[in-house]
Amino acid sequence: MTEKVKTILRIGAGFLILVIGVAVAKKCSVDTLAQSLGLALIVTGFIWVTKELILLWLKPTEITDLLKTILVEIKKALSNQVICWVSDEGKGHPAYHQWKLETKSQTMWFAGHSVLHSIQQDFASQKLGSVEESFKEKLSEGSTIKVLFLDVMWDLLDKVAEGEGQSGTAIRIDIATSMGICKKIYECIQKDNLVGNIEIRTCQELKQYAFQYVKCRERKQSNMVCKFYFAGRLGVESPLFAVPGRKIQGCFIRHFIRVFDNSYCLLRYSRRGLDKHFDQDYYVKCKESLKSKLDPKVVDELMPDVK
Repeated sequence: MTEKVKTILRIGAGFLILVIGVAVAKKCSVDTLAQSLGLALIVTGFIWVTKELILLWLKPTEITDLLKTILVEIKKALSNQVICWVSDEGKGHPAYHQWKLETKSQTMWFAGHSVLHSIQQDFASQKLGSVEESFKEKLSEGSTIKVLFLDVMWDLLDKVAEGEGQSGTAIRIDIATSMGICKKIYECIQKDNLVGNIEIRTCQELKQYAFQYVKCRERKQSNMVCKFYFAGRLGVESPLFAVPGRKIQGCFIRHFIRVFDNSYCLLRYSRRGLDKHFDQDYYVKCKESLKSKLDPKVVDELMPDVK
């Protein structure tokens, strides 16, 4: 018996199952169980016939390519419509550190109430070194870095802290830590001839989420993770979500760009150091403002004087 004859017989068997299913479903319209059996036979027969026809018309390689295309399209359709839960708590999660392990040039955006302080905490717990040295390494690889966190002089800072279940003192210490890291970053890179770009800004705008966006053009990969500021819960202790879909990523990116462009520039370093700036006056004003709210010794420790 030839393969073609076998295929024709399998197609005939599929049609037979399909016909039996139709007959059962029609005659047993009152009996729910029998009707379900009939529908099951119809579906089985249809799939069977379809499969055999595809096998008859297409070569094995064409079938493989078709299945791959279908799976890719299904993945795209699903990924564009969901935000995926990753972990109950984002603090210390490896998803936040993948950019450090990459050796190719990247686009790296970080946003959060005191995001540099959070990165430093994670680095310390994972023994990954300092934030300033890590950023310098990425800049030497040609990466573009943007960082956004809250302005410590914002009048609504206490309200923001209250919404997180945090004290005004605690959030100011966290932001002061981020400010001190900014100064260390500038001191670490200002005399070097690095090929990357970095800009760090502070804002006076209420953000409902913290996020990290990393894109590597050479590898054609982009990753975005975010944490929402749920009432009464610190951002670092909030659940971590992945944002795989480009459409949803676009919403986060557009919001980040709008807020970033309307924020105050504390630090800027362009390619090869052609345009580098650290706003010392603003840094000093922030420090004086913090000293009126916190222990001056603590402020001096977190934010060393400008040299």
